[in-house]
Amino acid sequence: MNINFPDLMKQKKWVVAFLLLFVSSSISLAFPFSSSDRWINIEFEKDSFKTNALLNDLYFPDYKKNGKIKFLEDGKGLNIGYLIDVNVESLDISKIPKKYLIPKELVINGQKITQLPTSSVTFDISITFTLLDKDGFEVDSVKTQNISIQSGSNGKPLKQILQGKVGNVTKEKVKKVAKVKSQITFEKCVTCN
Repeated sequence: MNINFPDLMKQKKWVVAFLLLFVSSSISLAFPFSSSDRWINIEFEKDSFKTNALLNDLYFPDYKKNGKIKFLEDGKGLNIGYLIDVNVESLDISKIPKKYLIPKELVINGQKITQLPTSSVTFDISITFTLLDKDGFEVDSVKTQNISIQSGSNGKPLKQILQGKVGNVTKEKVKKVAKVKSQITFEKCVTCN
């Protein structure tokens, strides 16, 4: 039997290349969402309001939002990394109670300062991400800590980017995720007195 060593090496290279391709494909199929994978667009539901956000004398102007998530590895599981663009209209000065339009003298740490009239409003919000399977059943739900969001002012809208990571979702649950819904909850008015 004649063994041609260069031909044998070529065959081994193909076998090794095939095995590497097979192993990497298997890993991708086993963990479809990893920290380097695609973004998933968020489908936003209607906003909700806690009592503290509703029962005050300042309102939050209309706003538009769109966003996306991806799963980020942290060693214990996968976090939801989120990126949400928010464009908030300007606060209408004619709808602001007079007490917010008068400069106030304050003393902070022994220093006298003047608080200027309100031209924008800040609310604390939380964001709940609901992960759904292909049939629309809930796989998991994760809620952020409070995040501040501000209105536009002086007739100009304000564009903001909300970015962060939250939660700890198991890889088994992530494998089932087909869609993401999200709801913004207005927790409280920060600007309100």
